[in-house]
Amino acid sequence: MSHYKDFLEELPERSLKLLKNYYELEKTKIDSYEVTLLISIAMPLFVITKELIEKNPNNELKVTKFYNSLNGSRKILSGISRKWLYSSIDKTDKPLLEIEQLINETPIIESNNKDLSILSQIRNALSHGGIKFTQENNEIAKILFFSEKRNKKNELEGYHLNLIPVDDFKLLLENWCNLLKTEGIKTWYNLFANAA
Repeated sequence: MSHYKDFLEELPERSLKLLKNYYELEKTKIDSYEVTLLISIAMPLFVITKELIEKNPNNELKVTKFYNSLNGSRKILSGISRKWLYSSIDKTDKPLLEIEQLINETPIIESNNKDLSILSQIRNALSHGGIKFTQENNEIAKILFFSEKRNKKNELEGYHLNLIPVDDFKLLLENWCNLLKTEGIKTWYNLFANAA
């Protein structure tokens, strides 16, 4: 039986153990659930706990330091392939769920997106159900995360689209867990709430 001393502090390490112990195992099965595992782990890492944490105004200096460190180091994109594609589209009358392809895409590692913005885009997609899948050989090959792009007046300007190979998404989760373990999870979860 699981026992948490501190849910937030232990979540990154527990998530890493789940990824290590079950991801490759699931990939070997005929009816595999490795993508379900990734989405299930991503939800609390990106969404649930952020909603539980209130911003502490006394942490402003630490937040700024971490923000600069995160965006300068590209730690969350360490090892990510050129197959993770990013695209931004203008506001359209077409329902977002009908958007099938990226336009003028670029590998995420070459985009000018800040790491904090990337995390925020994925968090927003998870929060609002902005997820689709592409298949190859009857298996899910890539996950499409789409989220709204808003201006400073909170007006809808368009959409962020991240088309992520399944293995790259697993690596992103591992990188984020490792960063949260290193930096201390409680201080940083709410940083990317509205950063996109």
